[in-house]
Amino acid sequence: MPSKGVRLLSVFEVFMVLIGFGTLLIGLLALIMDITNKK
Repeated sequence: MPSKGVRLLSVFEVFMVLIGFGTLLIGLLALIMDITNKK
């Protein structure tokens, strides 16, 4: 049973990392769009 709990925790951690990475990607994309629009 403990392995199942660890697996669930790791999936949750991966999900949180994906959300954080996605937010970072959106932020970078917005920054690039802003720079290209200023030219």
